[in-house]
Amino acid sequence: MKKIKSITILLLVFSLSISVSLTSAAENSWLQKTSMSTARFSFGVATLNGKIYAIGGALDTDSGEITSANEEYDPTTDLWTTKAAMPTPRYGCAVAAYQNKIYVFGGATNSGSYTNATEVYDPATNSWTTKTAMPTARILLDANVVDNKIYLIGGYGNQTANEAYDPETDSWTTKTSTPSPVVAYASAVVDNKIYVIRGTSTNSTQIYDPQTGTWSLGASIPVGVSGAGAATVTYAESTKAIYVVGGETDIFSPQNLTQVYFPENNSWTFDASLPVPTSRLCVAVVDNALYAIGGTRAIIHQGLTDNISYAPSSIIPEFGSWIILPFALLTTFIIVLCKRKLTQTTH
Repeated sequence: MKKIKSITILLLVFSLSISVSLTSAAENSWLQKTSMSTARFSFGVATLNGKIYAIGGALDTDSGEITSANEEYDPTTDLWTTKAAMPTPRYGCAVAAYQNKIYVFGGATNSGSYTNATEVYDPATNSWTTKTAMPTARILLDANVVDNKIYLIGGYGNQTANEAYDPETDSWTTKTSTPSPVVAYASAVVDNKIYVIRGTSTNSTQIYDPQTGTWSLGASIPVGVSGAGAATVTYAESTKAIYVVGGETDIFSPQNLTQVYFPENNSWTFDASLPVPTSRLCVAVVDNALYAIGGTRAIIHQGLTDNISYAPSSIIPEFGSWIILPFALLTTFIIVLCKRKLTQTTH
């Protein structure tokens, strides 16, 4: 009898912990924050000193208008501030922060032509300078920083290109091309490796190691999307995860999915979905909170001013939070059986 009671107590404790986990998961949702002033999509963001900078982008496809807008968002005050406009209006550009400055590469101008312009914003002086242009003019690419170099991979113009920019010498170096072409992909850095997710017709995760100059493949993303935003989150237990937010399976099908990749065990799961399907948005992280900004929802793309935030809690790699429910049901079933056995014993 004592053994049955002990098992019952342990199962009850486990069940309560499961209930707490389920409650926490239910409470995890995206929260509305102050909107940007400029409605746009296919722009770039960078995080610097706890603030998010949204730069460039397209306003809508109907007018074909491109913007040079530069807005700074402070998550602490939930306020946006307009900063000095970028010299070259463009959309589909790549943006990265390095040594207290923000670098903008490539994109397309009002004429629709691809540009290889490299321009640098200094928040301390609220001013821009021009640097050495990219070797290859490209659009719809990302910029990632590893070991004091900024890597520009793929994009229309050269879908397998891999060029590294050295901010210290203002020079470029050609690196190993991608195994598969990529455009409008999602990307992030974890442990000095660049993860390039999705691309054009493939759902693959291509992993570049700048130290060895080699590529490898990771697990494919469950739902292949282009035009998604991505950023790296570190859980309290130091597990790192790449959040791939929104995107589109085609121009008619924007998504509200939040897909999460764990490099540590090469697996995918899902987390809280966006309130509304959104594509061609940007995602940034400040204090481990995700911010999904701008984007579009229409077939004829019209920019959004959206700014929503989500603070992820730990989820089980490979399975995700949904795996908790079967365990909870099983635990409840075992408790009922134990109680029934206990009742029969006492009688």
